[in-house]
Amino acid sequence: MTKLFRYIFACVFLLCSLSSAAENFFDVEGYNCQKSKGESSFSAQVDFPSVGPAACLIQARQWVCEVLGIDAPLRVDGAMFARLLQKVAEDYVDSVQGRRTVEIEWAFEDPDCVTFLATVKDRDSVEWTSQDCATFSKADGHRLTADDIFNCSESQIKQLMWKYRDGLPMEVGKADDLYVGDMGFIDGWVVVIGPAHNYTGAAYKIRYQEAEPYLKHYAGGYY
Repeated sequence: MTKLFRYIFACVFLLCSLSSAAENFFDVEGYNCQKSKGESSFSAQVDFPSVGPAACLIQARQWVCEVLGIDAPLRVDGAMFARLLQKVAEDYVDSVQGRRTVEIEWAFEDPDCVTFLATVKDRDSVEWTSQDCATFSKADGHRLTADDIFNCSESQIKQLMWKYRDGLPMEVGKADDLYVGDMGFIDGWVVVIGPAHNYTGAAYKIRYQEAEPYLKHYAGGYY
């Protein structure tokens, strides 16, 4: 093998390796939508997944659509999403007397998973907030559950939530009265969705160092 051939082979191998590594990480495209009619308004800022591992990309896109109430086909792409988002906004201002704001954020990623956060606020005579945290495995696309993340009882998760309830307005008086909803993690925090006053789902952010003794440990970077 000549030196020139070895050099060309090495360059091709490096380019292929870089391409493969890039395909394992996410990228997003930002979509903004604002509609108003009379006293009704709809506003959305969305990080829509554009690049990523195939199975994980499909599931993340579907979750984004579910947050927005979009009935989308399995393989919705960016162009289709833009049209569907406009229709959701138009339908809202045509049929609802109120104001809705939606923020969906690409919040965390490591070699093994990716996390998105969502906040939906609805206001008419009062304001209701719905938050969600979704972490997806890059291995097969599934959304991580409590069984994937924690290695402890539900009661212990509630105790951690109660300690880190911070300024959330409580409707219950003790940890045992909480419920444990969906969950995921961002840099430095484990996020668990639970109850709060005027929330249909509130994000409890548990500091990672505090949660670590109760987490499952994988080979991946974050754990």
